[in-house]
Amino acid sequence: MTAVTASDVPERALVVAAHADDVDFRCAGTLAAWCGQGTAVTLALLTDSAKGSHDLSLSDDEVAALRRTEQRAAAARVGYRDVRELGEIDGLLRADERVIEWLVRVIRDARPDVVLTYDPWAPYILHPDHTTAGDAAFRAVIRAREPRFCRDLADEGLPPWRVSQLWLFGAPEPDHIEDISGSFDTKLDAILCHRSQYETEMGFSEGDEAGRAAFVERMRAMFGKIGASGGFSYAESYRRLAL
Repeated sequence: MTAVTASDVPERALVVAAHADDVDFRCAGTLAAWCGQGTAVTLALLTDSAKGSHDLSLSDDEVAALRRTEQRAAAARVGYRDVRELGEIDGLLRADERVIEWLVRVIRDARPDVVLTYDPWAPYILHPDHTTAGDAAFRAVIRAREPRFCRDLADEGLPPWRVSQLWLFGAPEPDHIEDISGSFDTKLDAILCHRSQYETEMGFSEGDEAGRAAFVERMRAMFGKIGASGGFSYAESYRRLAL
């Protein structure tokens, strides 16, 4: 397994995520490190994340608005240049023409050197939106570079764009790690911006300092284990594909 060197830091990057908080759990350390070195990062969020609460006193619209606010706070903490939201229904995401063409537009506009997303070929992914988002991102990356796809975008000043690399997180056999020792605390801060997920995803309630501390230690152990494989304090892992 290899590690990123300074020469690998891209000028522009795009991360495609299904739900608010996915990007922060998966790759916010990588993105924070890159942002600190000048990378312009765009987040493309595909769903409204409205199913991510067990509090039935809140409407779907209220949950979606809350999670949007949390994700934008996390994005500001990490340093993204831009956040774009498609707003598909949480849990019903499909890699259909509308979703793929929306992503093609984002790719041609943001012109990323690297696209980060879920590994759509990984077995046993427990949320179908994750598989679908990775599949849609892969299809969009291919279409974005081909001049016979989405010709109307070229007429709008968005000509084909070729992405150089696809980085897949959640891969069962990662072949690449990035040292996030210097950005791990930023990653933690971004994760903890998602207050609506404390009980549903993180296992502690607001004000439960012992539970919060235990969660932080779990995160340190998880990403510390990845880092140890490369001699780092903390790292994130990927399957990296050159396109």
